[in-house]
Amino acid sequence: MMRHYLHIFLLVVALVSVPIRAKGAADPAVVGIPNFHQVNGTIYRGAQPTAQGWAGLERLGVKTVIDLRRQGEHSIKDEQQAVEAVGMHYVNVPMSGIVAPTDDTIFKVLALLQSSRAGPVFVHCRRGVDRTGAVIACYRIAHDGWGNQKALDEAKAYGMHWFELGLKSYILRFSPPPRRASAEAVRTWASESH
Repeated sequence: MMRHYLHIFLLVVALVSVPIRAKGAADPAVVGIPNFHQVNGTIYRGAQPTAQGWAGLERLGVKTVIDLRRQGEHSIKDEQQAVEAVGMHYVNVPMSGIVAPTDDTIFKVLALLQSSRAGPVFVHCRRGVDRTGAVIACYRIAHDGWGNQKALDEAKAYGMHWFELGLKSYILRFSPPPRRASAEAVRTWASESH
């Protein structure tokens, strides 16, 4: 009897874990970038690109790549060289998976996403679903005026894993930064990067 309940429980967990893609306009096809999607006219999201992916982003007119991966996950230097080799600007804003990000980290990424000097922008992590999903959810709340639950629902629809409790709770309690803080973050980024 207990085994029967275990099977039902595992079936429910499996069904809940299956990502459901949000309905919307078709995404442009970019070879070499798994889970690639267009957020709006100036923001794209996805997983870690291959060499073909970098070239595809350049053809789309992307100007800035925001990498959410940490040094231990890959070579930041190699990625920066690959991005700059095709004429784009590279920014690394490392985030940990599982745990909630800091407000400063999210505010920095939001400032870049909202900067006319940075865009069009591609933001990615390893799989393009968890850290990237959290960043885009916060962008939806801050920029598009979405409710926190709607933003979280979209993140789940694009594949955010069920076990990402820290990221999910951060999205649900996220409040947009004051405009002054965003403007200051853009100025800092511009002075450090250009």
